[in-house]
Amino acid sequence: MTNTREIDFSWLEQIIDAIPKESKFRRNLIEIAGYPHWEKVISNFLGFYFDEEEEHNLKRLFFDSLIEIIRQKSNSNEIFKLFAESFVVEREVNNIDILIRSTEDLGNIESEKEDIGNISWAVIIENKMHAPLYNDLERYWKSVSSKNKIGVVLSLKPIDLQKIEALRKKKIEFVSILYKELIPRIKLNLAEYFYQSDDRHLLFLKDFFENIESFYDMETKDVDRNKLLVKFEENRDRIETVNQTEKELYKWLWKQIYSAFENNGFNPIHGVSASHGRHFYPDKDKLRKFISVNDKFRFYVYATDLIYKSRITAYFELYDSATKVGDKLKNKLKSLVTENENIKFGSGGRVGGTYYHIFSIVFDLKPYLTKTDVNHSLHEEIEKLFLKKLFQPKTSPIHQAISELQKLK
Repeated sequence: MTNTREIDFSWLEQIIDAIPKESKFRRNLIEIAGYPHWEKVISNFLGFYFDEEEEHNLKRLFFDSLIEIIRQKSNSNEIFKLFAESFVVEREVNNIDILIRSTEDLGNIESEKEDIGNISWAVIIENKMHAPLYNDLERYWKSVSSKNKIGVVLSLKPIDLQKIEALRKKKIEFVSILYKELIPRIKLNLAEYFYQSDDRHLLFLKDFFENIESFYDMETKDVDRNKLLVKFEENRDRIETVNQTEKELYKWLWKQIYSAFENNGFNPIHGVSASHGRHFYPDKDKLRKFISVNDKFRFYVYATDLIYKSRITAYFELYDSATKVGDKLKNKLKSLVTENENIKFGSGGRVGGTYYHIFSIVFDLKPYLTKTDVNHSLHEEIEKLFLKKLFQPKTSPIHQAISELQKLK
């Protein structure tokens, strides 16, 4: 096995420092439903909240917040005084994601026609989540016949402003607004509408905000993970050495654990490998003179704890048909067995399932592992601490569990 004295672990600090910190974003309804990235779904939310007549009772919160930002970015000063008028919100009109327009002269509007004319003012909104801005904004603009109109590209990420500038040269006024500009503005203005709003729709609104904000969190993490990839590339030889050493260490540990268990009458079901856990089954011939063997119990040993926590962790469990009496056996043992630092009642598995934990077993091996004058092998230490304490004397928890299991059959 690789000599650990040859491995310099100081470089690991660079890797650890580069690992992105996890944000505590809870899951939202849009994500749970499976549509967090869908532009149409997000546009439906926007259409609902932009509509001042909808049941959310937030009135003009979204619209006025949007107009405040447009006012900062647009050269069209005359149009803003018209926005005090009432309006309607429509979805997917001539491929326009959201069209907000005045209610004046609505009787002359025919939405199904190619052109939308005879309206006092309009706001044309193109919603972009992750897709590039390939839309024909000029066609959208010309399909709405109004002298007082303005377009908005609402997006997660900055768009190519050259396209916006090219449209302005044609007297087509679109502005670029990011969600991370709009949402804070809406939150800032929310207090004015809070008490009159519908409680349920406030919760939906919070979920909507969290869904959008989670994209920015992921974007930040993407940048951090890019840096992490560079660190991995810079240290790839060292990382490969550590990974290979871990595999070799697992194999060596399993040899020690196998030896300890086989010497005490428990056989592994598989050969030595770099896996993290293994089952050990009682050998009927070896154990017959010591205990009454029932072949529906076994040990599950978890080697990872031995590598990273300097302890051996195992579970004494029932399996297959024996799990049907798991609760009865555990309840009986609770009156016979006193838990201690090494052995406690387990909680894994279920009655009628593939396994049922009776005991959770932990023994600290750090005192042995840190000794400089070790005079016996690791498998002998495991036998001494683990197996002998569990099986000797005959009043041990394992003996009592097997005895009571026999009575329940």
